[in-house]
Amino acid sequence: MLDIVTKDPARCTNITPRLPDDALASVTFNPPAMAPSCAPLKQFDPPPISGRFARACPWTGYDAEYNWLVCIAPEQDGECRPGFSARFEFAERISDDRLCTPCDCEAPVGGSCKADVLLFRDAGCTDLMISINGIPQGDTLCADTPADSPLAAARVILAEDAPGTCSPTSSLSTIKGKITRGATSKFCCSQLRLVEDR
Repeated sequence: MLDIVTKDPARCTNITPRLPDDALASVTFNPPAMAPSCAPLKQFDPPPISGRFARACPWTGYDAEYNWLVCIAPEQDGECRPGFSARFEFAERISDDRLCTPCDCEAPVGGSCKADVLLFRDAGCTDLMISINGIPQGDTLCADTPADSPLAAARVILAEDAPGTCSPTSSLSTIKGKITRGATSKFCCSQLRLVEDR
């Protein structure tokens, strides 16, 4: 008796060493098994940062085509000079080490599968010796092999795949970590309008 085991469905798996003609009388076909666990969906990135963003550029002259907001630094006393009374403060973002906690799933339930197992007399899986179709879960089958038939290769094909369902162990992923902010920059601008750069 020979117990056929393969972890790569549909691949032609060679039997090494090849069994001689008089060494094989029957083959046991183990039932297909469902995956013991569910893999959660890909890890999601933390939500984007919302709010207003500013980019400070060297002064090269005002370009009316873009009509950008013109800003200058505050006076030494922190006040804005006349004509630049719109005041904004922006904190530089140094790093963002936020991460979403991984998701976990319970064991799958309610799924089913069936497999076809084919045995061949040659290593290339072309000379079929015997095939057993539709082996269901929970059934171990034993089949007699033809007389004087060597066994050289096997192929397992997933004939029916009805995935089960997995429940999450927690309903929500949480965010851990924080955004590290640097120094606050102050701007005195010519009008209450802001160009956002996201």
